[in-house]
Amino acid sequence: MLYDNMMNTEWVQWWLETDCGKTSKINWDAGHQSTVWKDFSQVANGSNGAPKVICKHCSLILEYLSSLLCPGSKTRHGTSSLIRHCITATYLKAASGAQTTGITKFLQDTVSSFLFKKIIY
Repeated sequence: MLYDNMMNTEWVQWWLETDCGKTSKINWDAGHQSTVWKDFSQVANGSNGAPKVICKHCSLILEYLSSLLCPGSKTRHGTSSLIRHCITATYLKAASGAQTTGITKFLQDTVSSFLFKKIIY
């Protein structure tokens, strides 16, 4: 489940009904100080509410804060894991646009083709 600031009230109501939401507190709309957050969105596991983050470039889902919040979690995952992800080959390739696929690639190709034709003619 993708967190959206504009739907904060509805999100928090849903999350408080999950296993993790019943046993812990998260300020979902807190301002994050680390600059690494520009590359990630907050999400939660749809079945148990475990907080996670998703990379905006390669769509990899990473653990975040789960040890403090969810029953059975063993370790804490904070911004260090996000920072480490930002130096992986997968992230760097996706952030550079090399792995662009689907509708984004179609639109980029269409716009590029259109601009190329405009320049030629």
